[in-house]
Amino acid sequence: MRRQYHYNATAAIVAEALRFNPKFVEMWGGKAPDLAAFIAINIARSNQMVDEMTPSLLFTATAERPLPLPSQVDPKSKVTAAMLACGDQLFPLMFLGDKHHFDPQFGWAWIRSYLGRLIEDSKTSDADRHQKIAGAGIHTSQDTEEDGPHEGYKGWPHKDNLALSEKRLKARGKKLSRKIRFLRWIGQSDEAWGHMADPDADNVENCRKGAVLAGVNLYQYIASYELMRPIRAAGHWVQLGQDGRPLTSLSAVREAVNDAHLEELADASFLETTGLPLPRFKRFKHEELRVWMRAKR
Repeated sequence: MRRQYHYNATAAIVAEALRFNPKFVEMWGGKAPDLAAFIAINIARSNQMVDEMTPSLLFTATAERPLPLPSQVDPKSKVTAAMLACGDQLFPLMFLGDKHHFDPQFGWAWIRSYLGRLIEDSKTSDADRHQKIAGAGIHTSQDTEEDGPHEGYKGWPHKDNLALSEKRLKARGKKLSRKIRFLRWIGQSDEAWGHMADPDADNVENCRKGAVLAGVNLYQYIASYELMRPIRAAGHWVQLGQDGRPLTSLSAVREAVNDAHLEELADASFLETTGLPLPRFKRFKHEELRVWMRAKR
């Protein structure tokens, strides 16, 4: 999933869920609505940072040792290219990439347990760090959820990735790119990373069911409210709501035509819930980035 889901939609969902579970807000420092908005933003920024933390960004962060591993690979980055040229393909480029993007064992089961432990503790110290841990963990859950964009993919080069991409593209009436077909023809396509053969798999319109299911999970784990999981009926999603009121954050995910539309709807939901506009995503820098890197599990 893309920034519009990991940041904008996540912030909207968390903010709306916090309204129905003030215990989380109290646990993290107070009762003010603006604090709930801050918590939602911090969790959402941490979520999106998993897609931002390339090897190049490590050099802007800290001189501490040992340096944490990047969680994203950027083939266009000079640093990444140099590491690949040195034969460093599995460490560090793949390990956390797989852990944070493709491994479902670090998904909802982990998040459910983690948030449950926080709820049981009436007083949580180092709230900022816990919010960042939660945000990074939620990222994995969203990507690997049922019908999520990364479900079934391996986080390292493997021929099964290509086969899965071809299957999912065919279901959408498309086929592998000319470049990928050429690589397969000359016998080099087994080295497909993740869903590189289907780059649009992350678009919300191509992983709708997983996007909605992930939103429902996130909402109910924070709001402590058991929503009915959405089902398909006559081609339409059932209404998602609480106390007779539709949840605008989940409706945004369900109704968005594309990621740009999702950002618009999610921002409107966040404003309606908190009374504050959702700021544009900003990467963590300096001390915030150091805290985030230490918080990554």
